Amino acid sequence: GYICAMTPNKYSYIALASMLVRNRSHGKVLSRVQPDREEIDVFPTVYKMNTISALRKLFGQASEICIYRFTPEPAYHMNRALVFRFLLFMHKHMPEMFSTNLMIFVRK
Repeated sequence: GYICAMTPNKYSYIALASMLVRNRSHGKVLSRVQPDREEIDVFPTVYKMNTISALRKLFGQASEICIYRFTPEPAYHMNRALVFRFLLFMHKHMPEMFSTNLMIFVRK
C-alpha cells in the first residue's frame, strides 16, 4: 500500500505561534492574522506526528519512506504586502524554521 500525507511542521513559526495560543482562541487570533479565513475552518491542534523523526519512527518499518519540507507562499501575513515579502524572504533563507509543512510518501 501507499500513503501520501501532508502535516504541519511542529517547529515552523506557525506551529510555534499556534502552541502559544489556546485552541479555543485560535479562531479569534486567525481572524486577525488571516482575515479571509472562516472560523469553521479552524481545528484544534495536537502535534504528535509533526516532526521528521516522529514520522520516521512511526513509518520506519515501511520498505520506502520519503519525507521532505514543503513551504507554500506565506498565508499568515495579515494582508500586508511588507509582511508577505518579509516572510517570503525568510522562507527562502531559513527553510528549517520557515518550512511550514512536511510531506510524507510511504510504500509498504
